[in-house]
Amino acid sequence: MRREAIAVVFDAIHATLSGPKGQNRQACLVISLSPPTAKYEEGPVAISSGICIQLGSVFQRVDEHFGSFSGLLPEQRDLALHPTLIDGRKRAQAS
Repeated sequence: MRREAIAVVFDAIHATLSGPKGQNRQACLVISLSPPTAKYEEGPVAISSGICIQLGSVFQRVDEHFGSFSGLLPEQRDLALHPTLIDGRKRAQAS
């Protein structure tokens, strides 16, 4: 897809993919440019126009990156980001 086409449907794609989804390797994203729409489908569907993007391989790459299926990789473990007090801040001086 060309950048111009993606820009037309970006808001629809963002709205469709936002929020939690159940684990489903058969899921696909159906995109139409006229009118600009995007729909999340739980499995393969027949479409008359538009494009159907299989999401299974995308989900697999994300899962592998974060270590959910292949075990936690050292570089993908809990980062232990806890609230921290930062010392040494300079205060602005009043004139």
